[in-house]
Amino acid sequence: MYKKICLGIIALLLTTGCMKENFEISIDKNKKMTVSMIAAVSDELKNMNFGEGESEETSTFDVNSLSEDEKATYDRLGITYEEYKEDGYTGMKLVRTFKDIDKLSTKEGKTDDLSTLFEDNAQIPKYFIVKETFFKNTYKAVFKSADVNDNNSNMGDMSDYSDDDLSSLGISKEEMEKMMEGMEVNFVLHLPDRSISNNATNVSADGKTLTWDLLKDKDKETIEFEFELYNITYYVSLIGGGIVLVLLVLFAIFKTRKKKEPEMVTNYEPKEEDLKVVNLDTNLDDTETLSI
Repeated sequence: MYKKICLGIIALLLTTGCMKENFEISIDKNKKMTVSMIAAVSDELKNMNFGEGESEETSTFDVNSLSEDEKATYDRLGITYEEYKEDGYTGMKLVRTFKDIDKLSTKEGKTDDLSTLFEDNAQIPKYFIVKETFFKNTYKAVFKSADVNDNNSNMGDMSDYSDDDLSSLGISKEEMEKMMEGMEVNFVLHLPDRSISNNATNVSADGKTLTWDLLKDKDKETIEFEFELYNITYYVSLIGGGIVLVLLVLFAIFKTRKKKEPEMVTNYEPKEEDLKVVNLDTNLDDTETLSI
């Protein structure tokens, strides 16, 4: 039945050529990573007839097809799921946010496949190779292109279908390949700054948005990119430490100056000898004193 559904989709794609599969990752300067996955078909494909009067719905693209167990898992992992309906396409959109990509990075060793991004993993998966320095980190990713296709679509690899499968629909592999050109399968990466290196199909003018057209570059086996992120925490700690140091220096200067200031004399009582004045009047005795 699964292959029958896929072949039915192929048949309609020959006339509509409409399927959208987008995998998108956004990374901000605070190292937060948001991942979204969209799997959608044209509204003409939403309800299909598979022959012999049997009616099936393309439920693989329907958010309502999620089981209660799947929904419970998504809720526990913080994955949002919703219906996607835009520009004549209907399907499903999943979104997951990771607070710190450093927790998804490793200094050495093997990285995990993109297909695990929306799975319940026993251990925290690693997607980036990181090189750490005090002020900034360098991240490198190498993903398999097939992971994006496998994660976005349940149709599988159409090249696996035999000539007999396709001939039953009255089409050839050449016609199927032409039909694939009308589909949209992209991997999109948004970065806070220009990437260091990449093998993307298209790069925006500012170098921050990279797009891999996985149908156009079907011979490209990997998605590769490298980028840098500043360690904001280190900068905040450095600035905070500097402020504390300046305050301590100012306090020390204030205390030092206060010790050097002369103390004011209060309640002074002059002694009698202090009241003796020089008599400038020659008519007075030199030993005569004035009293107050």
